Amino acid sequence: MASSTADADHITPSSCSNSSRKVRIVARIRGFTDQEAESLNEDSAPWISVQKPSEDVSSEKVKICFGNASTSHKDVYAVDYCYEQKEDNDLIFSREIKPLISSVFDGQNVSIIAYGARGSGKTYTIQGTEEKQGLAALAIAEVLSMAEDIDKSVAVSFYELIQEHVYDILDPTRPEVQVVVKSVSEFHKLYFNECTSRRATQKVPFQLPRRSHKGLIIHILCNNQRSNTKLLGKMNFVDLAGS
Repeated sequence: MASSTADADHITPSSCSNSSRKVRIVARIRGFTDQEAESLNEDSAPWISVQKPSEDVSSEKVKICFGNASTSHKDVYAVDYCYEQKEDNDLIFSREIKPLISSVFDGQNVSIIAYGARGSGKTYTIQGTEEKQGLAALAIAEVLSMAEDIDKSVAVSFYELIQEHVYDILDPTRPEVQVVVKSVSEFHKLYFNECTSRRATQKVPFQLPRRSHKGLIIHILCNNQRSNTKLLGKMNFVDLAGS
């Protein structure tokens, strides 16, 4: 059961677009499943607490404490910000991802990496569903809108890393397949339908568990007068395998 010492609705996280920062570490507390919610009762003790600074000192780290309140030992971790159970992907996207997109059109590369235990909500955060879109799907909508305004094109590629070997999900026999997308619906068809059904089918020893990392790369392209395509920048969304 999660609890917070501050109201997240009144906290403004420090800007992720700070040019002096190269890496920003953000945590997210997954909501309860139906089964977990049913097992809770009024006597359930909080085992996660989030300590957020006040608005006037928003540059300070957010502290996440793990441990029962009745015990003296607690594991404490400092992160740049922590999103709680009631805060959805749209809020995370608007605060963390959207400010980075313009830099990709300026020639920079951006990576968003989801790391955590199995079942902690990494895939839901990155991929989401067609009904509740994840960060990658929300990003592609913004990227396509910006690309149309400045006459740039957008291509995507999907890959899977299995036992230190990288495979293209759309065609495992090729090193990388880039597919130009012109609409959100085209992207959804690839992301939610084809990539789910075409996971890399390489032979993996049957005695080993099949754990893989999955990634999406959004390529921003421009065409010069000689009809040659040039890469401007790219966004890399990585869903690491859970431990």
